Amino acid sequence: MAIGMPAGAYLLTPVFELVVRMITIKGSYVGNRRDTTEAIDFFRRGLIKAPYKTVGLSELQMVYDLMNQGKIVGRYVVDTSR
Repeated sequence: MAIGMPAGAYLLTPVFELVVRMITIKGSYVGNRRDTTEAIDFFRRGLIKAPYKTVGLSELQMVYDLMNQGKIVGRYVVDTSR
């Protein structure tokens, strides 16, 4: 999260890391260092939840079907041992 981004600013990041680690970058024109510290503290304390569900490889088609129907909230993790 990039908070308090000034107009005309650039945020450079390596594309490979974004893809491999599945990182999402969001930004805001408003905010300051205190807002940034507070946002990081929320995450550290577990107040920001990223829902996920683990499924076996045999359930992958069901996951694709749910994606096509727009019914997925969060992420699905495929456990290839299941």
